[in-house]
Amino acid sequence: MEVIHTEHAVADVVRLMSTTEGRTKVYRLLQYASKALQLTLHRGFHVNPDSSESIRMFKVLESLMGTCRKAMRLFRFIDMWMLFPTVKDKSSVTRFLRKARILTFVCMYLFENISLFFPSTHVTVDEGQGKRRTVLTVRWSRWCHVCWFASLVLGITLDMRLGRQISTFAKLKNVMDLPIALILALRVRVDDALLCGLSLSSALLGVQLQWTGRPSLITIKSLDSAE
Repeated sequence: MEVIHTEHAVADVVRLMSTTEGRTKVYRLLQYASKALQLTLHRGFHVNPDSSESIRMFKVLESLMGTCRKAMRLFRFIDMWMLFPTVKDKSSVTRFLRKARILTFVCMYLFENISLFFPSTHVTVDEGQGKRRTVLTVRWSRWCHVCWFASLVLGITLDMRLGRQISTFAKLKNVMDLPIALILALRVRVDDALLCGLSLSSALLGVQLQWTGRPSLITIKSLDSAE
């Protein structure tokens, strides 16, 4: 009996890791678990982050997992754009909400891809006599998070309009993701432990939803968080 349970567990792990969405969820969990361990060692056990090999290792793992997630989202905006022709709801309001949400995902992935190579773009004007003045600085990662927050709001609105029944885990994940997206979009300075706690909780719920085969109904087929 124990062998059968082990085989089932192994099969579940293989199923989870065999999809892009599953791997992305696991990478996000590892990323924020690494961040949480860094904070625990530094604040709880007063370990010096500059001299600790353990903290250095967790920092490398956190950075690696974040990079892997971003690499897996390269050119995802094209996939999202291809969803536009598939929206054919009879209700004009529902159709608008769906298209608006898809558009937020297109922009979210596009802005994130741009931020990998050009973190910020400076808009300058020529004042004459060889003088130029910067009038606007576009930070692409911030606008990526703005689009992520908008997609969450539109998704919840769409679920309420359609009367969808979503699981408790999915609702909890939304509760975690909304403040994360808002904090990142507004560039509000908060304690690292708060943001890490929200992100780690969201990551755990994401893995749980993927593991049970019941992903959040407010997501569009294989979508991931932007943070």
